[in-house]
Amino acid sequence: MNVNIDTIGKSKKVSAGLKICYGSGDLVAGLAFNALNFFYLYFLNTVVGMPAYLAGLVLLVGRAWDGVMDPVMGMIVDSTTSQRGKHRFWMLVAIGPFVLFFFLLWIRLPGSQLTQFILYSLLFLLFSTSFTMYNIPYGSMTADLTRDYHERTGLTGVRMVFSLFAMIIGAGATQVLAGIPQVGYPGMAAVFGLVMLGGGATAIFATRNRDTIVTRPEGIHMRIWLSAFRNRPFVLLVSSYLLLTVATTGVSGIFIYFVKYSLKLRGDFQSSVVMGVLVMAAIAALPLWAWMSKIASKKISLFAGMAVFAAGLVAVSRTGLAAGPAIFYSLAVVTGVGLSSFFIVLWSMIPDVVEYGQLQTGRRNEGIYYGLWFFVQKLGMAASAAINGAVLSATGFRQMAGGAMLDQPSAALRGIGLLLAGLPIVLIAAGLVVLAFYPINAARHAEIKRRLDLASAGGPTGSGEFDQQRGAS
Repeated sequence: MNVNIDTIGKSKKVSAGLKICYGSGDLVAGLAFNALNFFYLYFLNTVVGMPAYLAGLVLLVGRAWDGVMDPVMGMIVDSTTSQRGKHRFWMLVAIGPFVLFFFLLWIRLPGSQLTQFILYSLLFLLFSTSFTMYNIPYGSMTADLTRDYHERTGLTGVRMVFSLFAMIIGAGATQVLAGIPQVGYPGMAAVFGLVMLGGGATAIFATRNRDTIVTRPEGIHMRIWLSAFRNRPFVLLVSSYLLLTVATTGVSGIFIYFVKYSLKLRGDFQSSVVMGVLVMAAIAALPLWAWMSKIASKKISLFAGMAVFAAGLVAVSRTGLAAGPAIFYSLAVVTGVGLSSFFIVLWSMIPDVVEYGQLQTGRRNEGIYYGLWFFVQKLGMAASAAINGAVLSATGFRQMAGGAMLDQPSAALRGIGLLLAGLPIVLIAAGLVVLAFYPINAARHAEIKRRLDLASAGGPTGSGEFDQQRGAS
């Protein structure tokens, strides 16, 4: 049984100050995630000099391990009895190693390609472990800070502002800092590490006395983990998320190649401006998708956003700079606006399926659900990195250690175009088809909360009736 030391869930409102301080914790995972997602394949491939397929395998190994650890970490969090709170304890333990291993990932290591592959894979495994130890408890704390359907969208929106701010830094400043001779990639990693350390410390400090303390842990049991797969809304949501993650992270990883090799904007500042415009548009559009989620539904909001994103990808990849910089940057803005929906809408839906699972089982195992959610995220990221690396190698992409810009064969440029638009659109379409069957909206979530309140008061929940309604949807 989980006992809260404060009034978590009794008040629908979360103060603006707490939202901001808690949201700043997303600088940790957000900055690391985006720097690695946008540039690590490129760093290993063109700076270290590893073949694209080997560089993709480094990311595949690390993220696959990260994904396996996520659901395990979720169970560990739910069974943690520290008086600091089950989430905050692990955030405190992880933040230091997280920053250290992030820094080490960006050092150019000597040795043969096989030696480099082994060393970078090991470093990525260590980094991924610390990433999981911080990010699972941090993310799953959202479900404890408020139980209100729309308030969660607002809280998630603040988190995503910080996450997308981290995305601006990661997409826009990585190449600029790394391109300064006295700084380089290690200097960039050190600067980012200080930012991440500050954001994590702020979130940990602000949520003191707000976290859940577990008094009777259930332990780590496979049956608890498997119970999430009996939650039909969760299965549908997480399946859609997997497909959309492969699409969006694949675009993020290949975009630097598109800018430098297809558009031939080879200056670090130029490429950073292009990616910065896309990300800033995504941040600016967050209120749009939060508003649409309220007036229509979260599902409709995501459908609209992903349609805009897909259209933007086609336009950007087909038009390039041929119609002039003004048109190109306008299309980049449109693409960023669509991408924004992926960040805010899906994340605001997870707490809803957590409470549906609580109605089913009588247990509030948000750590399990968030662990599985992050597992799917990492699985999608691993798949996209491996696909990008494999396609680049198969189409003859040429690289040389030290970051030299080599002219590419036409087949490699076509492969970059396929990875930027063709494949992501197929995956987006498949993800939205799956999401079409997702049954929870605002009215049904209100019914879930009503029945949970009845259960806490000792009354009948009538969950069978809800299941029948759900099955008919």
